[in-house]
Amino acid sequence: MPLIRVLMFMLALACASVGTTCGAASPTPTVNEQELRKMLVERVDAQKWATGVVVGVLSPHGRHVVAYGTMGLNDKRAVNGDTVFEIASLTKIFTALLLADMAREGKVNVNAPVSTCLPATVKVPQHNDRQITFVDLATHTSGLPLRPTNLASQLGLNKYAGYTREQLYQGLADFTLTRDAGSKFE
Repeated sequence: MPLIRVLMFMLALACASVGTTCGAASPTPTVNEQELRKMLVERVDAQKWATGVVVGVLSPHGRHVVAYGTMGLNDKRAVNGDTVFEIASLTKIFTALLLADMAREGKVNVNAPVSTCLPATVKVPQHNDRQITFVDLATHTSGLPLRPTNLASQLGLNKYAGYTREQLYQGLADFTLTRDAGSKFE
């Protein structure tokens, strides 16, 4: 199962496990760890949605972690509350939420060019004098490629291992936009 479905499912499970609807007030939510574990067993063993799932629930009654399964088909280590999962493209959501929070606090203007937060020596590509803004990055309308064109390894588990800030800046300088930023979602 794609990781985004796993996390959305985990959020739904977390809400279900505390006996409330997400966003609805509940005077004394409690975690039914047995029910939650039963759901995880169903998703892992019967439905094969993942090899392992960890659900964390924060409530007025404290922190509860329920885990079931293993790290992978060929990795039988049990998952637990300390397991680190690669979240891949979900970082885009977290980054956009952080940007929105910074904008709400007046720390950044989402319509400002991203170059305002980079060293003056960094050349950010433009098309027809239209600069890439923070909102262009957050909405995937910047016109930048999925992966940097100067990324040496585009295969493997960690495509970006060893990719430096200097390489990022050089990749930006070398890339040519084919359309105005903000004109097309990709």
